[in-house]
Amino acid sequence: YQRSGLAGQLGAEPAEPTPVVADAVQVDPMFRTGVPGLFAAGDLSTEMPSVAAAVAAGSKAAAAVVQSLLLEAYSLPSR
Repeated sequence: YQRSGLAGQLGAEPAEPTPVVADAVQVDPMFRTGVPGLFAAGDLSTEMPSVAAAVAAGSKAAAAVVQSLLLEAYSLPSR
């Protein structure tokens, strides 16, 4: 995935290839993968590969990471 096998080694599932993104991983709208605690944004997600999209995806994924950490710290249900 995106020139590195790390996401796959961690258990992330590949996304369906598109004409624009061939080697992304599956993510939900908050950029969570199917692996708890593993997020993917920018060119690794299914977003359009561009600097602007990567910055926006990274910002949204960062918010999801903070939410995930707060849920874990306070023993709240995750979804």
